[in-house]
Amino acid sequence: MEMDSGSSLTLIDEHCYNKNFSNFCLSSSSVRLRAYTGELLDVIGFFNVMVTLRGESKELALHVVAGEKGSLFGRDWMSEFGMLDNIRNSMKCNQVTNITAREAQEELKGILKNHSVLFQGGIGRCKGVSLHIPVTQDFQPIFLPARNPPLALREKMDSEIDRLVQAGVLKSVTHSEWATPVIPVVKGDGTVKLAGLYNIPLDDILVAMFFDPAMAFKMTVKRRWQQGSSGERDTFGAAQHAPLMDIMIPSRANLRTSDPAP
Repeated sequence: MEMDSGSSLTLIDEHCYNKNFSNFCLSSSSVRLRAYTGELLDVIGFFNVMVTLRGESKELALHVVAGEKGSLFGRDWMSEFGMLDNIRNSMKCNQVTNITAREAQEELKGILKNHSVLFQGGIGRCKGVSLHIPVTQDFQPIFLPARNPPLALREKMDSEIDRLVQAGVLKSVTHSEWATPVIPVVKGDGTVKLAGLYNIPLDDILVAMFFDPAMAFKMTVKRRWQQGSSGERDTFGAAQHAPLMDIMIPSRANLRTSDPAP
């Protein structure tokens, strides 16, 4: 169950109810719920459950929606356990007011200096972290055959592979039990970037592009949940941006033009 302060009620989907709570009788509900996208959710009903959190137990209502939408820990349960106040108190708001152009420049210089590694050229690396991927003992390596790329892009693809090897992103090997094909993504300047096709049927890729401002690939693929809907998981990736919230960026609207920058 995912905690979601954007959900007014705590809910589970029909699949979860049938699997874990089918012995509970549902009561009818007149509640109308909409997903982030505006999609109207089919509320089947609700039942009461005993919830224990940090040694405190309460009987609370749990709503059930049709289909496979996932499970959300909403504001109703958060409020019962006093969690909303903790969330509000933990939020920080950085505000910049009445700042001159000269002060803004000095502030920006400090930001660039303190976070210079973010603005260096080339490909960044994560150092000092060991990655472990747990697998079952009976796992079988997956080796997918290569795809024939367009003839006009082969030379550019070879150049990109050479660049990634020189940068230490890729390593040349003579044999591997694991393999996945790559697809070329042409940038606006005509250069080519490579994206791994990890067992996704090529027909399921709706959009493949390289987003220059973020120096990242953007791919739209067919999936089970609509973006922003209940149970959808992609939106939660924005939580990874939290460290950037501590960086104060001066707003042009708050600059005093009476003190022009040198």
